[in-house]
Amino acid sequence: SMVMTDFAHMGALVPLDDLVGEADRSDIFQDAWDGCSVADQLYFYPFFMVTGSLIVNNDALKASGHEDMIPAEYEMGTWKPEEFKAVLADMRDKVTDQGFYPLGFYCKNEQSDQYNNSYLQMYGAKMFSEDSSEVTINTEKGIQAMDFIKSLYDEGLMEPSPESMGSADTREMFRNQQLGVAYCLTTHYNEIKSAMETGELEKFDYSLFMLPGEEKPISFAQYYGACAFDTGEEERIQWAKELIKFFSSDPELVMASATAGVPVRQSVIEQVAEKQPELPMFMAQSDYFVNYNGGIPNYSEFRKALYPQFQAVLAGTMTSRE
Repeated sequence: SMVMTDFAHMGALVPLDDLVGEADRSDIFQDAWDGCSVADQLYFYPFFMVTGSLIVNNDALKASGHEDMIPAEYEMGTWKPEEFKAVLADMRDKVTDQGFYPLGFYCKNEQSDQYNNSYLQMYGAKMFSEDSSEVTINTEKGIQAMDFIKSLYDEGLMEPSPESMGSADTREMFRNQQLGVAYCLTTHYNEIKSAMETGELEKFDYSLFMLPGEEKPISFAQYYGACAFDTGEEERIQWAKELIKFFSSDPELVMASATAGVPVRQSVIEQVAEKQPELPMFMAQSDYFVNYNGGIPNYSEFRKALYPQFQAVLAGTMTSRE
């Protein structure tokens, strides 16, 4: 939905609110409806989601003296910012493997937006206003979050030169056990799990944590679904909407959402939980989602404008307040 939001702002899409029945409304959690809406109108019928978390090398947690933090199987760990930083500091001091770094942080390009926008909200600041009309991160709590990120860099808690690191770089470093903590979308979790099962990747113990938050943990979701363009041809539009309604709510077809990502329907989660026990864990993140893109117009340009600010702060050419 993020990529297509501009079309909604342009008036090129038709609203889909009339497709949603009470059964659909109660089966799909509220944040999915909110994340697929623009100006309080539904433009994307949610089908599945990809969630964001942090993946942690449990061997590094144990070596740094934090074995007690490892969550139970198919549960996700949580930490406040200072706890997060303390773990990273202990990893820096106690994990002596050559080429190992506590945190994989990256801001080479706009692909860092999901995580870094979420990190900026760790003390309670919001990136955008509720009505998507302005950027609201420029507060003391937002500045505090950027100061925190800068301190991780200054104290050697992330890999060198994060400004030249992309998402794939840090992901590969984690797979090679060169990082204690790295970013992890659900798709990457599935890749690592599969690679270990096939023998492509050497097995090691890992767990998932949400991003640190002072008031509550932080996570986010990318929503995938369907939209209909306003072609001006009423009959075609109506049939397009009928198709969207059919595959988005048909009991058999919605089961396919469990093979694409994390289903947004609780009924699907319940049916596949025995074979895919990680899905309820990912669904539980929905209570902690922050809105990283705000449903604003032209978000693609916003994300291009933000990552150089991270680069400047880490390099010391700008302060967090600036």
